[in-house]
Amino acid sequence: DSSACTVLLEASGQDDSEAVQTAFIEAKSGSRICFCPGTYNFTRELSLAVTDVSLQGLGEDREDVVLDFDKQEVGDDGVTVTSDGFSIEHMWIKNTPGNGIVVSGADDVTFRDLKVSWDAGSVTENGAYAVYPVKSRRVLVEDCEVVGAADAGIYVGQCNQAVVRNNVVHGNVAGIEIENTLDSEVVGNKAYDNAAGVLVFVLPNLENK
Repeated sequence: DSSACTVLLEASGQDDSEAVQTAFIEAKSGSRICFCPGTYNFTRELSLAVTDVSLQGLGEDREDVVLDFDKQEVGDDGVTVTSDGFSIEHMWIKNTPGNGIVVSGADDVTFRDLKVSWDAGSVTENGAYAVYPVKSRRVLVEDCEVVGAADAGIYVGQCNQAVVRNNVVHGNVAGIEIENTLDSEVVGNKAYDNAAGVLVFVLPNLENK
């Protein structure tokens, strides 16, 4: 429903880095940034630091809105977020050279109905982590599909209160990894064709004990 959108973005068929990054910078708290169906191409990492912003794909299917980082030259990760109240849903993130979407040090974070994959398939040159909340609180990852991460498809690290539910992870090294995270639930997921399905780690020398 585009009527609820604060900003409406359309793919240009060329490099969409500047247009999308500008929308992220100019967003106000409470903004809903919507992506019309199409493939958005990026040559650099995107970053968001405004609180309470939601990113929403408007396609009938999540594969109708594609954020493709195949030509990325600047930055390591696809999307990095450092703000509270962030949500992203109903889109497909592809071919990030590093991690797919990283949210760090934020409260109230939602990843919903995403797909993250690499066109090369399951190869070691892919990005390490696809869905990657770290040092965050009240995290929800649901109804996502991750294929081909060179480390963990869904990685929840040093978080508090995390729910990972109803996701499908396959062709990764680790399907779902929960590391030094307090009060987490992992329920209703499908993990197959990974080197390991679900990993729960407590590592030394990290802030969350």
